[in-house]
Amino acid sequence: MKYFRRFAALIVLAIAACAPAISRPEASAIDHWLDALRARGAIVETVGEAEQPFISVIGSMVQVNGEDVQLFAYLSEVQMDAQATRISPDGGTVGTAKIHWIGAPHFFKQGSLLVLYVGENGDLLRLLTEILGRQFAGQ
Repeated sequence: MKYFRRFAALIVLAIAACAPAISRPEASAIDHWLDALRARGAIVETVGEAEQPFISVIGSMVQVNGEDVQLFAYLSEVQMDAQATRISPDGGTVGTAKIHWIGAPHFFKQGSLLVLYVGENGDLLRLLTEILGRQFAGQ
């Protein structure tokens, strides 16, 4: 019995060693985006998690030059696009839910990353547009 347990443990270790590492493409997408902000002189600080009831993944809340920006990374661009198509052009409705924002919403997307900024800081909006392209929804 003692030898069987050792043999079983060796089999499990061998299988684990041969298995591919689980990658987190969403983390690399976020890191790439944050590096792009920093390269343009932005002060970036990760604050914590971001959740929106109409977005299917838990995101990251970061402060960019003191402004809150929410980042939602999906496993694929297809998944992100499926989520993005539910957002109305003005950002006021997602699916059947009417959203009452505390400021003007601005939705951007790039690759598998969905970015939400709620606010009116013109410098930040220019920076986001420079890195992500034009917003696809919002005011």
